[in-house]
Amino acid sequence: MRHFTLIMLAAAMASCGKETVGPEPRPPEVAAIAVSAPRGSILGVGTSAALIAQATAPDGSSVDADLLWRSSDESVARVDPDGLVTAVAPGRATISASAGDASGNAVVRVVDADIAGLGSLLDDPFAARLLDGMSAEVAAAWGDCETALATENLGEVEACIGDLRLTLEADAGPTPTEWSLVSLFTDWLERLLNLDE
Repeated sequence: MRHFTLIMLAAAMASCGKETVGPEPRPPEVAAIAVSAPRGSILGVGTSAALIAQATAPDGSSVDADLLWRSSDESVARVDPDGLVTAVAPGRATISASAGDASGNAVVRVVDADIAGLGSLLDDPFAARLLDGMSAEVAAAWGDCETALATENLGEVEACIGDLRLTLEADAGPTPTEWSLVSLFTDWLERLLNLDE
């Protein structure tokens, strides 16, 4: 009996200090993934932008999930494990993020934009002269374009060019000559950025 007690005591002492290992936590269940591009879906060749993926559980709540990022065409755009997309060549690529059976994607358009020419365009005195005598609405629309150009957000540039043209069409201030000049200027901007590809 004493021998049995000593054996039990030794076994108990040997087990002291050992942590109890439980089952590994299960990854959260992901029902849907939404992928968005905060800087817009248009990138100039050689530039990069981070995509954001939001995973949600079946009850609609947000969950942290390990995501697998993929590009449908790495010759156009590559994506790293953190969702950072690098534009390689003109074209379109679908960037997807997946976790389990859930996935989401965003289409990225790559253009051969002259990013270096944006700085000189912002300081162009011709652009400033075009705004003289025009309405506050036109000046505000061009201001949006300047902001988009400064941040190299080509998606916003494309949108603001369209807004600028609509504002000009609705504005009674510019003369036909001024309207034509601004239209030519926005056409030049589109060619500079190759947004018509």
